[in-house]
Formats: sequence, C-alpha cells, structure tokens
Amino acid sequence: IFFCENIAHVLFQIMSSKLPLLETSSDLSYSSYVLDFFKHEQQKTLNRWSGLTSGNVFQGLQDFFYCTKAMSVSLRKMVEDLQHPEFAELLPVFDQVATAFGSKFHKAY
Repeated sequence: IFFCENIAHVLFQIMSSKLPLLETSSDLSYSSYVLDFFKHEQQKTLNRWSGLTSGNVFQGLQDFFYCTKAMSVSLRKMVEDLQHPEFAELLPVFDQVATAFGSKFHKAY
C-alpha cells in the first residue's frame, strides 16, 4: 500500500503541475481544459479559449492520457500480480477513462 500511495502522490504531482486547474467551492480541483476536451472534443476552440498555445494544449492532453494509461496499468498489476483484490473494482473505471480519452485524443491529434 505504501508503494501505491507513493505512485498516486507522484502521479498527482505530475498531473497538477502540468495542467491548469479549475478551483471549485469544495476541496476538489479539476483540470478545466482536459474536462472541456473530454466533453466537447473541440481542440481549436480549446486552444483559443484556454489562452495556451496549441503545443501546450497538446502536451497537457497527451500527459493526461499517459497518466490515465499508467494508472490503469499500475492498477492491473496490483490486482493481478500483487494480489490486491480490493482495487479490482477500480480497474474497469480506469480502463474505460483511459480508452475513452485516448480515443478522443487520437481522433483529434
């Protein structure tokens, strides 16, 4: 579990340092342009309204995609190889997010 917590912390640090966050009234923060891209798939509009260059938007979206894939693979390893069945319910969720986001990303770029 210590290993998992460290990976989750490192992944969060990478994601939060690379992506602009939308602050909410709760304690949660969301990446605003990743969410907009996921919902609308409009990269040109996203480039125009985010205030970022198209290269920065591409890099941020690509980094997010790689993070979702890494988390999916890590969870699969934990469930299958390290015998942590308590994470089995999370695996299809991360697989679905990584697959859906990856499909939209590769379609756009």
